[in-house]
Amino acid sequence: AVRFVEKLTDSQIPALFGLTVFGSDDASGSEAYFSPVPPGKGTGPAIIEALTRLKPAGMSPIASALVHSSQSLPVNGNNYIILITDGVENTGGGPISVTKSLMQRDLITLLDVVGFIEHVEENPLISELIKTGDGTYMPAWRAEALIEKYSTTIDAQIERSRLGMAGYRCFIGSLNGFPAYGTTVELRNSAGQLIESRNFWRGIFENLPEGRYTLTANHGNSTPQTKTITVAAGLRKEENFVFNVETGGFTFEHLIKNT
Repeated sequence: AVRFVEKLTDSQIPALFGLTVFGSDDASGSEAYFSPVPPGKGTGPAIIEALTRLKPAGMSPIASALVHSSQSLPVNGNNYIILITDGVENTGGGPISVTKSLMQRDLITLLDVVGFIEHVEENPLISELIKTGDGTYMPAWRAEALIEKYSTTIDAQIERSRLGMAGYRCFIGSLNGFPAYGTTVELRNSAGQLIESRNFWRGIFENLPEGRYTLTANHGNSTPQTKTITVAAGLRKEENFVFNVETGGFTFEHLIKNT
């Protein structure tokens, strides 16, 4: 298990690694845990040093250790816990309910377990943990397979983080006036290729790579309006279109709302 952690933290995966330890203190019950290394960059050597100094005492406050470890994690939907355990909760805690709560609150994205049995079915607690935590189980002697999994997952997240969004709203008469129902908005890239078209007065184009785009809004017989935007990673660019039309150009719904 220590060799796995050493290779994981030395794998050049662009992530922050931290260490929480349980069952290795002279204390008893739910206090038998501590975090010698908080999440950070380049923490691999410190984590290995802490692991080599541990003297396991056989106590397993799994539930409270999960809570404790999550307290140093930001709420961003990109947190992972690798639980290395024999799968025995000795202090009466509820690891399953804790894991479910952490998942629901977006404190962790998944929980993987590294253990000391060949088949996960041999331990009902571990089986339920990985099911609740959307994770996988690996015996310690094959745990290096998780390194590739995390490398692939984090690379995909980095790629997604480079994407942005473009939002639009269309009005009649004035900004924040009556919604311009029936408007068609087209999004094109810098080469003029149509990416997507929407038939609603407001909307958001998501998952757009960084770059320049054009938004073109068409409403009835009005002159089409085009705006050029620059999409940046992790941000949403908002554009408003205003159409000035005669009363005859209003739909029945517009007239009802106007009155």
